[in-house]
Amino acid sequence: MSQVQLINLSITDLKCLISDVIRSEGEAKPQPTAETYKTREEVCRLLSVDESTLWRWAKKDYLKPLKVGGLVRYKSTDIAKLLEDGQ
Repeated sequence: MSQVQLINLSITDLKCLISDVIRSEGEAKPQPTAETYKTREEVCRLLSVDESTLWRWAKKDYLKPLKVGGLVRYKSTDIAKLLEDGQ
């Protein structure tokens, strides 16, 4: 049988504890970001490259496309990373 332990807190201690929990909950939740995807044509235009360049980059794991059914898409975050590294 388990024993129950009682903890005595003053109202001030309880208020501080609740404030700390609420504050830490607000800080701990990162805001989810919605990923967007670009077509080959959009990526070529954004990066000023040809489709053959995208093909070579995919082979070298430099910029990997996602294939869903017959569609090829690229993550916007991956494209942004390439643009940042190039500047």
